[in-house]
Amino acid sequence: MTEPDVHERDRTHTMNGGGLYRSVAELFGDLSDQVATLMKQELALARVELLQQGKVMARDAIMVGVGAALGFAALLTGVAAVVLVVVALGVAPWLATFAVTVLAAIVAYVLMNAGLASMRRHMVVPRQTVQSIKETAQWLKKETVGSIGR
Repeated sequence: MTEPDVHERDRTHTMNGGGLYRSVAELFGDLSDQVATLMKQELALARVELLQQGKVMARDAIMVGVGAALGFAALLTGVAAVVLVVVALGVAPWLATFAVTVLAAIVAYVLMNAGLASMRRHMVVPRQTVQSIKETAQWLKKETVGSIGR
């Protein structure tokens, strides 16, 4: 009795589920599963990143709100206290009120702009996720184009 050659043995082993060689359909099936898993992981990363950036945005929004409230309080306090002092110095009441109002408005403007500038720096964009998706797309393109050329 003769021994089957190596190629015949491998072909038989593969047909019987031995798994030495995998079909293109199996490889693409695995690739599809892995890409789906990767996309789920990318979405999870985006969710975490957006939550982190949302916390920063909430802090910045609070700073804007506090700045606005302090600006309003400064306006009221300034009108009530400083106007009386300026009037006591001999300045016309209308001019004293106007000067205090301008000063309070400047302080409010500075505080609100500081908060808004900070909000602009922390745009709600999942930067790590976007970069990771770009890298995945490049890798996938290289792998699929490379495997077709083989």
